[in-house]
Amino acid sequence: MKWVDNSTLNQGFWLKGEPNDQNGKEDCIELMPENPVLNNWNDLPCSEKKKGICET
Repeated sequence: MKWVDNSTLNQGFWLKGEPNDQNGKEDCIELMPENPVLNNWNDLPCSEKKKGICET
């Protein structure tokens, strides 16, 4: 995982058991607000349709 500026992700706020790269196809991150703020990241396939935040 890398940030949009291509820097390495050194710390994350992953849900327990994540990132797990299920089936070797989970290269994107989603925020899951129903979980605690400091542990709400989940990895998922980039082909999943989700709303996102982009840097321009």
